[in-house]
Amino acid sequence: MFRSVMMAALVCVSALVLLATPASAAGKSKSTKTHAITGTLEKVDGQTLTIKTSTQSESVMLAPTTHITQHGKAIQPSQLSADTGSHVSVHYTETNGQKQATSVSVTAATKTAKK
Repeated sequence: MFRSVMMAALVCVSALVLLATPASAAGKSKSTKTHAITGTLEKVDGQTLTIKTSTQSESVMLAPTTHITQHGKAIQPSQLSADTGSHVSVHYTETNGQKQATSVSVTAATKTAKK
């Protein structure tokens, strides 16, 4: 009798675990929407980039996993401060109002035509 009760309890617990797994996995697989900003790299302050767009300045945080390129070649975050004034394209995700960069692409600053 004790053995059959224990087996029934084990089967019930196993069934609950199996039923709970897809729900929690579905919550984790929810994709995070990626946004983009393009503009001029105005300032680098630690891990925060300030990008001047056509309408305003926006701040984006760098993450340890942020992929940063300059003219197609990978660079380190510490090298970004030398690129202020350059054109940047930043892809980021936003959580609780904080923008976190997933990739940063730096190109040469746009030159204005001389008259």
